[in-house]
Amino acid sequence: MAVVAVAPVAIVEQLVAALGPLPRGIGNALTGKVERVLERHEDGDDAAACRALTALGNQLRALGGKKVPDTAAVRASLERIGAFMGCGA
Repeated sequence: MAVVAVAPVAIVEQLVAALGPLPRGIGNALTGKVERVLERHEDGDDAAACRALTALGNQLRALGGKKVPDTAAVRASLERIGAFMGCGA
């Protein structure tokens, strides 16, 4: 059995997609935050990638129960990704 490593940034994209269909403006805003995480991570700017990941989590927290039904599981996963990336260390 082969083990496939998945980059943390790929997981972030999958988690946002897991929220399901979103209103266009919200989807665009979340996608923009994911893109910032990816760009910062790929540039090797870990501190900026962590700040972008935090901004994504904060926006999800603000949207939870309002425009997006439940974001708790996704936010918890983002926190684990942040720990994996070394955020808050």
